[in-house]
Amino acid sequence: MEKNLGKRYTEEFKKMIVELYTQGKTKKYLSQEYRVSSNTIREWLKREKKEIKEKNKDKTSYLEIVKLKKLLEEKDREYRRNWVI
Repeated sequence: MEKNLGKRYTEEFKKMIVELYTQGKTKKYLSQEYRVSSNTIREWLKREKKEIKEKNKDKTSYLEIVKLKKLLEEKDREYRRNWVI
């Protein structure tokens, strides 16, 4: 198998390979079909996983902020009910 040393791939191509992998194609198949090393594909998959993790981390933080705001509003209403004459 011929190696593609130093070859650069577009982001669209990388995303296509990752998408095909998530649809069930194997790394071996993708490597042979698109002439990309299995190690390169593995790195793209690791990067994609990391990006997804980061996105979910941000969503979790956002959801925590929303929950805290609701809790603060609830406590504020409770305080006003107890102290308003």
